[in-house]
Amino acid sequence: MDPINLQYCIICDRYSEKGATHKVCMTRFTPDKFLSVFAYNSTAKKIILRSKFGSKSFKLLDILIRSNANMETLKQLPEIDVVVPIPMVDKIFNRRLINHSEYISNKVGDILKKPSVEILGKRCFSKSQKRLKKDLRFQNIKGWIFLKNQQTEIKGKRVLLVDDVATTGATLLEASRVLKMNGAEKVYCYTLAKDLRYN
Repeated sequence: MDPINLQYCIICDRYSEKGATHKVCMTRFTPDKFLSVFAYNSTAKKIILRSKFGSKSFKLLDILIRSNANMETLKQLPEIDVVVPIPMVDKIFNRRLINHSEYISNKVGDILKKPSVEILGKRCFSKSQKRLKKDLRFQNIKGWIFLKNQQTEIKGKRVLLVDDVATTGATLLEASRVLKMNGAEKVYCYTLAKDLRYN
C-alpha cells in the first residue's frame, strides 16, 4: 500500500496544502477540502474491490481504516459536525446488500466521535460512470444525487463527505453541490484511496 504524501485540490488536481480547494477554484458549491489516504494501486485496489464484489470481507478494509496513514490523514481535518457517506443506487445495494461507503463512513465517524448519517440518495445513471471519460462523468452525474428528506437539518453544518475511491471526483462534487444547496456551511471530502491517473 502506498500512502499519498501530497494532497490535491479536488477541482484542478494540482498540489494543495492539506487538500484545501484553491481560492481560484472555489465556487459557492464546491467542497472546501479533499483528503485521500492511499494511492489506488494493486494492493489498495484489491482490498477495496474485495469489499465490493468479492467475499464482502471487511477485515482487510478495517486494516486500511485503522492504519497509521489514515489516522494521520484524519488529523488534517478541521472540526466537523457530521459524517455523510456517498449513496448507492438502490438496485446495486439490493445486489450487494451493503453500502461499502456507508461502512467506511460509520468507522470514520466512530474514530472522530461524530455521527454518520445516510441523508443522500442516488438515482440510477443512464450510463455507468465506469465507461465514461473524465469530462463525460461530470455531465452524466448531474442531478442524480439528492437529499432523501428535505426536512433533514444540515443548515450550518460542517459535513465530512465519505467515499471509498476518488477517480475524477465527479460524484464528490455533485454530492457537495447538493449539500451546500441545502445549507451546509462546509463540505470536506475524504476517500480511502485516489486514482492518481487523473492527476
